[in-house]
Amino acid sequence: MYILNTSFMVTPDVHGQWYDFVTSKFIPRLQTEGLGNLYFSRILSDHKEDHYTYSLQIHVPDIPTYQKYIENLFDEYLEIAVPLFADKVFYLHTLMKKITL
Repeated sequence: MYILNTSFMVTPDVHGQWYDFVTSKFIPRLQTEGLGNLYFSRILSDHKEDHYTYSLQIHVPDIPTYQKYIENLFDEYLEIAVPLFADKVFYLHTLMKKITL
């Protein structure tokens, strides 16, 4: 089992529009592809920041599912998000292997 984390840093001027897009379009799209075990969280900081930071974590059973997300589903996100938000939203993917204690 793996956890795919995508962190998003969003500038305040596009925050509302980006948030609406992610919660009403992108996350439901992931769920239609069977990626229903996910968590969407806002990252809070003790320091004053000039942007909002979010984490989208998806539990994926195997590397092929991870690759499907990166190569297909996230590309769909980029096709829409880049023209709308350009350099006002940054993202970073991290793949973590779940360890059972």
